[in-house]
Amino acid sequence: MAARKLYATITNCSGIKSVSVNSSHDNSSTVANFEVVSTSLTLGDAVTVDMGYTDDHQVIFTGYVKQIEHQVPENTYTILCNDVMVRAMEYFIASDSPASPLKYQNKTAESLVGDLMAKAGLTNYTYDVTLFTFGVTKEFEVNLVMVFDYCNAIADLLTWSLWADSVGTVHFENRKPYPMVNEYPENVQPGWQVDTVEALTIIDTMCLEISDTTSEKNLRNKVVVYGTGEIAANASRVVSLLPAGFYKTAVLGATEIVDDQATAQNIADYNLDMFCRYTQQVRATLVGNPSLRARKVHHVASTKLGVDANFYVSQCEHSLSSSGYTTSLGLRRMIKA
Repeated sequence: MAARKLYATITNCSGIKSVSVNSSHDNSSTVANFEVVSTSLTLGDAVTVDMGYTDDHQVIFTGYVKQIEHQVPENTYTILCNDVMVRAMEYFIASDSPASPLKYQNKTAESLVGDLMAKAGLTNYTYDVTLFTFGVTKEFEVNLVMVFDYCNAIADLLTWSLWADSVGTVHFENRKPYPMVNEYPENVQPGWQVDTVEALTIIDTMCLEISDTTSEKNLRNKVVVYGTGEIAANASRVVSLLPAGFYKTAVLGATEIVDDQATAQNIADYNLDMFCRYTQQVRATLVGNPSLRARKVHHVASTKLGVDANFYVSQCEHSLSSSGYTTSLGLRRMIKA
């Protein structure tokens, strides 16, 4: 079988020596790092990375130049980029006057996030309807905070996700960090959609390396939520993985925006549903495949590991150089305890 010819194009670059693009459910921004012989890029320039093979390549990154290193005597350039979400990460909300901060009341979560993202210039925005409204009884202020930090805190409260995709669209959606299936009570949450499993099944023969780990480290079987004033809520569950009467507790504070008891209780219930799980993680390195992406769901069938289940791609790194092209995956499923 003839070897496939590698392919890579990067905006205003030539002589590409290596490319690495790393995206993750748990990271705020996708990072691209590449080494080239020649470039006209400068700080802040928009960049698109298209890579794979001459007969199969895709755009896997859209973002901005954040750092350029010129190496001598090699006379090459190493360039670091972040995806478009970096605009929200670096946009600091600060009122011109302490007496007139940005204020909201009776604001839905998806509308609030959209408004704040727009302040950072991110208007290519898609979302699910949350049915969560903040500031029900009085106004709340948004001031002296980064746009991303504030919006991501809202996503965490709702157990949703906030990210930018490979072509620069910002998503605020009910995207759990595990395969989403038709199970109660999660399936009655707003925005819940059962995942489509991708056609590609990951098997031993396509993996250069594969391993798995099972852990209850991140399991929490009690959640406490604090809102404004006397508003508070909690949810708990007894699990057999922990000693009788033992609780691992997560505490969520939302004192500025949660002033309604029903909202606080929904937040506690949603987070308990997500946290009260143990985690199985599979790590696999494959021959490079440009169609693989973070936040997709694939079936893993490994006889070596004794694994046969659907997994969520929580991390995906594409690496291309003169040594070849590989894709490294972190795949996760969270099993109800």
